[in-house]
Amino acid sequence: MATHIVLINYTDQGMRNVKQIPKQRKDAFAAAEKLGITVKEAYMTMGGFDVVLVADSPSDEAMAAWSLSVGLRATSAPNACGPSRPMRWIKSLPV
Repeated sequence: MATHIVLINYTDQGMRNVKQIPKQRKDAFAAAEKLGITVKEAYMTMGGFDVVLVADSPSDEAMAAWSLSVGLRATSAPNACGPSRPMRWIKSLPV
């Protein structure tokens, strides 16, 4: 398993619905588990990012899929930083 640091900023929509953050967090963590990702630590922060997560993922592909699925909810914009590897998964994106 690779350990990833995930840097998250809430979008304008996410900030307008700030009271929904606990439910969204629970849903996002459940989605992570389905992909084999374990969120080890989560920190609300001040400054350049709103949240910093430390997560173990079975693959870069799983982390990318989770980050994109969280980002598609339009309430946050995650950036996963993991081991430097070729981004083979980019070719499989349905865009």
